[in-house]
Amino acid sequence: MPRRVTTYGRIDTDAFPHDAGSPLIAAHRMRWMVGAPTEDAICAMHLILEEIPRRFPRLRIVHSHLGGALPMLLPRADDHLPWEAPDVVETPTEAARRMWYDTVAHGHVPAVRAAAASYGADRLLLGTDFPYQSGPRLRRAVDFVREALPPEQAEEVLTAGARLIRRLEA
Repeated sequence: MPRRVTTYGRIDTDAFPHDAGSPLIAAHRMRWMVGAPTEDAICAMHLILEEIPRRFPRLRIVHSHLGGALPMLLPRADDHLPWEAPDVVETPTEAARRMWYDTVAHGHVPAVRAAAASYGADRLLLGTDFPYQSGPRLRRAVDFVREALPPEQAEEVLTAGARLIRRLEA
């Protein structure tokens, strides 16, 4: 579906299919609050099950919103791998640790802690969701990372994007 831009350059969100393929989401006003993070987890699982992170280790894949529900789904995916995808060599938990995730979690400290525990804090990058979050919410996007993680890990997360870009430029 094509993007439609409304007055002042704002994107018409009705033009986006953020319903994770289900009328249970779109028809009940949950496109962004449930649909987008669901699609984030589905996207990550597609890449994991196609073994893209393992087959292309130099490819830098960054997922939005901490990968959605992925941190909570990884143990389940690991357990189900033998009968749902027996040809996949690497467990979803191992594959997930080959990718990166932005910290957009709307100030939810437990979500960042779960992502750091699941992927490793070294796989998290500062995310702000700008321009959707601005003003106090933009400041919260940085401050809550400091609240969620020990100081050394928080600083690593807050500067990881710049380090990753420098490595790509080198």
